Amino acid sequence: MNFTRKEERLLNVSLFLFFAWGVVWAWPERSARGFGFYEISLTAQNAVFCLVILLRRTERELSPSAIGQFLALAAFFSGLVFLRFIGEESGPAADLGRILMIAANVLAVGALLNLGRSFGILIAIRRLKTRALYGIVRHPMYLSDITLRLGYCLIYPSAGVFGLAVLSVALYAARAAWEEKFLSQLEDYRLYCQKVRWRFIPFVY
Repeated sequence: MNFTRKEERLLNVSLFLFFAWGVVWAWPERSARGFGFYEISLTAQNAVFCLVILLRRTERELSPSAIGQFLALAAFFSGLVFLRFIGEESGPAADLGRILMIAANVLAVGALLNLGRSFGILIAIRRLKTRALYGIVRHPMYLSDITLRLGYCLIYPSAGVFGLAVLSVALYAARAAWEEKFLSQLEDYRLYCQKVRWRFIPFVY
């Protein structure tokens, strides 16, 4: 399955409008809380994300695996479910949670800029990025999302948040495995995996 340029452009514009509307919708509440380091980092991440969505290039080839694409979409949109649990901050580790979330947003901005027009949501063959953050771990964008979920666990500790975080991390690990299996048909990617050994955390995993 491949998109034509016209279809890809329409998809990009549709996704841009969807996520841009989310930023606009959340703006009053974010402004009411005041603009601290977290709000600034989140706003920057949202802006860069919307920009790369709008400008991203057409995939060379999409993975034909329905399971792989389901995992990709489930991992990506799992972050939206956390919004259901946002309320009053609680717990002694809330400050550490905010630091993790700021770090996650900064990492996401770096990964998005690193990817540029090669960013995508579905599993697909795009231009391979091997430098900067992608020269350290193979999936820094997924690491930023996982770090964000850990921040939620510390700020809003509850069984629901912990369970959702475990599920979300498992989805990202499964997505990474399916993505690498699909991309391994390319010799350049196999060589890249030999050079950059770690998926998420250097010397750990």
